[in-house]
Parts: sequence; structure tokens; C-alpha cells
Amino acid sequence: MYDRQRDLAAENERLRLHVAEAGENAERAFALMAACDADCAEALRRGRAGSAGRVAALERELAAVRDRLHAAEHAAARLQARYEHQRGLMRELSHRLRNALTLVQAMVGQTLREPTTLSDGRATLLARIVALGQAHAVLIDERWLGTTVRRTVETALATHAGPDTAGRFAVAGPRVRLGSRQTVALSMALHELATNSAKYGSLSCEAGRVRIAWHTAREADGRRLHLAWSEHDGPPVRPPGRRGFGSRLIERTVTDTLGGTVDLRFDPAGVVCTLSAPVAPAGRG
Repeated sequence: MYDRQRDLAAENERLRLHVAEAGENAERAFALMAACDADCAEALRRGRAGSAGRVAALERELAAVRDRLHAAEHAAARLQARYEHQRGLMRELSHRLRNALTLVQAMVGQTLREPTTLSDGRATLLARIVALGQAHAVLIDERWLGTTVRRTVETALATHAGPDTAGRFAVAGPRVRLGSRQTVALSMALHELATNSAKYGSLSCEAGRVRIAWHTAREADGRRLHLAWSEHDGPPVRPPGRRGFGSRLIERTVTDTLGGTVDLRFDPAGVVCTLSAPVAPAGRG
């Protein structure tokens, strides 16, 4: 213990002598060291503050870049969806065009086979093409999503219904929407019925009347449309000697296109046509 205390005392004495010898130079050195330490501390503080600011600025810039990237991704997704939608529309338009041309081809071929004059055949063919065009005009107006039975009936009868014939048609039925193919098929069937009636049936005389009524029912195979066309107060009806294209067109559109059944009767009191077909959701089929 004694030796340790003696060594410490000797060391302190040597330090005192060194400080005494340094004098003012030691005090100046200590002051410069203290100032240097303070400057270093301040520089360190500012450096940290500056680094934090730069980091925050970089984070903000990164967030802005990320937002722009997300916006670009969303825009690209919308463009892709629009492109796919347009491709779908083009495929659907091509499909509908082929169907329309097939129907026109059949109408031309069958009309020319009927034993009639050239002028009568031209008028019949033109009327059928006009009816087809009117049905497509309705679908275009409805964005190809189909339309109601009432609008289909009214459009098909527009050629035969004028100011003086408004009371000759009785149209009754609930609101039922049809698919696009159903709209065209029903329009063509009604056009043939109205044309035949204007030539030989109730619409060929002033007292004649036509009633079109429909309803729907839930059946084993789903919801079905039942529509009846009946003529009254016209000239006596006699069954034709042969089935014309109009009758075949009605049966073909109802059975093949509508997937339903049709019963066309030439009763003496007036033509009666009843049809039944499944109701497809609007915009489909």
C-alpha cells in the first residue's frame, strides 16, 4: 500500500512539473482542444441534421415515383381492358354480321323461288330486308343488349300501323326483355305474320283486327315466353295449298333461333299463331 501511494505521488509531481514548464502554452493547447471538440460536435450535429433532411427528401421523391408508377400501371390495365373489350365487340359484330348475311341469303334464295312476278318478288324481298334492318336498328339503339317484347312487337308492326289503323292492333303483355338473337327472330316472325295478314287476312280489310298477347311462366326448363297472334273480323281464311317461305321462316326462327315451338293455324275465323320459347337474359343470345 505504501509503495503504491509513493508511486502516485511521484507521478503527480512529474505532471505538475510538466504543466509548470508548459505554462501558457499548455493552457492554449487545452483551449484549442476544447474548441476543436466543440467544432467537431457541431459539425457532427449539422451533418446528422443534413443527412436526415436529405433522407426525408429522398423518401418524398421515392413516394412520388411510386405514385406515378402505380398510376401508369392502372392506366395500362385500363387500356388492356378496353382493348379486350373492343376485341370482344369485334368478334361479336363479326358473328352477328355472319348471321345477318346468312339470313339475307336465305331470304333472297327463298323469295326468288316463290312463283311470283319480278316486281312482287322485289317488293317482298325489300320488305323483309327492311324488317331485318329495323330489328337491328333497335338492337343498336339498345347497345345490343336486347329489348322488350313490346318494343319488338311495335317495331315489327310499324310498317302496317298508320294513323288510320291505330285501333286495329291490340297489344297486351307484361314487361319482358329478350336477348338480341331472340329480338331479331321474333321481329322476322311478326313481320311475316303481318305481311300475310295485310295480303290475305284481317289487315286486308277495314274491319279486321289483330291481337298480340303474351305472358311468361316458370316451367321445368326455366322461364318461358308464350305469345299468341290472333286475327279477327277479317275475310274467311282458307289454308294455303302449299307452305310458303313466310311460314317456313316463322317455324325456322322459332324452333332454330328461339329454341321453342310454334303452332300456325289457318282457322276460318282468322289466322292464329302461338309460340313458346325460353327467355334468355338480355344481352345474351
